[in-house]
Amino acid sequence: ADPEINAVFQTYSGSTFLFFDNDSYIEFIENPQQIIGRGRISDVFPGIPKDITSAFRYIDGHIYFFSHRTYYKYNEFTRIISKAGQFMWNLFDIPCPNTSLLNQLKTLLSKVISVYK
Repeated sequence: ADPEINAVFQTYSGSTFLFFDNDSYIEFIENPQQIIGRGRISDVFPGIPKDITSAFRYIDGHIYFFSHRTYYKYNEFTRIISKAGQFMWNLFDIPCPNTSLLNQLKTLLSKVISVYK
């Protein structure tokens, strides 16, 4: 069976990691294309769970791993998780309204209906 790719991200050093099949990784460099490591995610990223759904390196220098709605802020130099919890957009200073999208749609539809009454 074909492997299921869970995440792909690049580290500060320029290595690219590909997570697949929920618990495995391949580390490679792109130029020249060369595999430089492979194994279990837990061996190279201690504390990071198996079921990662996405990952990226943010401008703050940390790698953010996501397992569904849970995030892990990881320092690749100290190899520790510095923060973890339920993901909210304000983690990255992206403002989000406190009301849900469904409530916003309900309010908008109420306004549209009142215009046509």
